Order: sequence, then structure tokens, then C-alpha cells
Amino acid sequence: MAYVEKNGVHLHCDVYVPDYPGPKPAVLVVHGGGWYGRSRRDTRFYAEQLANNGFVVVNCTYRFAPANLYPAALEDIRDCYHWMIKHAHQFEIDPKRVGAMGYSAGAHLLSLVSAWASLGKKGYEDVHFKAVVAGGGVYDFMVYPFSPYIHRFTSFYRDWE
Repeated sequence: MAYVEKNGVHLHCDVYVPDYPGPKPAVLVVHGGGWYGRSRRDTRFYAEQLANNGFVVVNCTYRFAPANLYPAALEDIRDCYHWMIKHAHQFEIDPKRVGAMGYSAGAHLLSLVSAWASLGKKGYEDVHFKAVVAGGGVYDFMVYPFSPYIHRFTSFYRDWE
């Protein structure tokens, strides 16, 4: 299902709702792929396991680099979170119990969205994750001065003159 349209492109998510009554905790799941590939199919197993354990899961995708440079993917993750909250009643989400889980690039994106929210960055101040599980993410770009992945995501190298 589409959660937002950007420049004529619909961004999609899969929603998993456990079969029990009442408001449920939820998890926003974001796939990896070096910010330029892969898909939410990669995180389907995690989404299904979380749903089987009582969580509503929104497994989303985002715009890819290099066609969509930083911070496009961050905006997409934020927009998916807002979509979850807007549709909380429809999917029986308890908006006070929303967490996030990502791997690799997905972990990086969720960590940065969460950090910006905690700092009150404009447009992110209303993002409230109760917890973020971020595995295998790149958190210090300084360690990788000539990374082709980071270059694709940001369009620059740290030490490039």
C-alpha cells in the first residue's frame, strides 16, 4: 500500500496486523541496501515474526540514491511514521507504543530520524519512537572517507578535494 507520493512516485509499505482486539504496539521496519537498493522483501521475515508476537508492523521502502540524495530517504522514513500515526485507528496501533527496527542503511536512517527528533529538528519534532533497534548500520561516516556507498548517498567523499 502507498504511504506517500513524491514527484509522481508512490512509496509503499506492507502492514501486518495481529489478530487480537484493541490497540497494539507497532514497529516501523526499514530495509538496508546501501541507500540505493534492496527492498522491503528483505525484512519480510522480521515483519512476520514481530506480527506473530503481537506487534503491528509497517515494513516500508524509501527513495534510493543517487537519484534521490540525502536527506530524501530520511524524509521518507519520517513520512511513513506520520502515515502510521495518521492511520493508527485503522490498523489498531497504539500511537504511544511505536518502535522502529532497521538493518544496515535502514538502521542508519532510523537512527538519524530518531536523533533529529530528539533534537527537535523542524519536521521531526513529532516523531516519537519508544525504542529503536538498529543493526549493522554505518554511524560514523568519518571511518569510510572514500566509500562509494556514502558517495552515492550524499554525492561527496569526506576527503575529496
